[in-house]
Amino acid sequence: MIYLKGMNESEKIAYEYLMSKGYSAEKITFNPRLSPDFETNLPKITGQKVIFGIDVSILLWVGLAGALGSIVSIMVRLQDFTLLPNGDPSILFFTGFFKPVVGASFALFVFAALKAGLIPVTIESDKEMYFFMALSFVSGFSERFAKDIATKTEQKIPTT
Repeated sequence: MIYLKGMNESEKIAYEYLMSKGYSAEKITFNPRLSPDFETNLPKITGQKVIFGIDVSILLWVGLAGALGSIVSIMVRLQDFTLLPNGDPSILFFTGFFKPVVGASFALFVFAALKAGLIPVTIESDKEMYFFMALSFVSGFSERFAKDIATKTEQKIPTT
């Protein structure tokens, strides 16, 4: 498809849509000063770029990887739920609904415990993001793993 010079992504999408509806290129006009830019007008969760010295995008990716891990865990065990006798559908619904929240929470906890040095792990700096993404996925997928990390973290904290 041939675009007009200077079109941003949102204008290209609108242009393609209008062309698919039968409008001719001569009938389509755009004003670059009034047209929103697709990439810069995405909704922002927070104006902050750093929280506690950590890039917000890393925290979001860690949480998303944990939620994804829990969703995959649900999908893998879906057939086990169908075998339950007299299973209450509301319990199944709420389990599926809240498990991604629990997975994201566990992933963020494991990330914080490792960044705080409560669990000693050596990570190469160029592979750190991959390490945390994989660990976040596993934290969401396996609640037992996250509980084990919580237990080890608890043992590191001195009690009086």
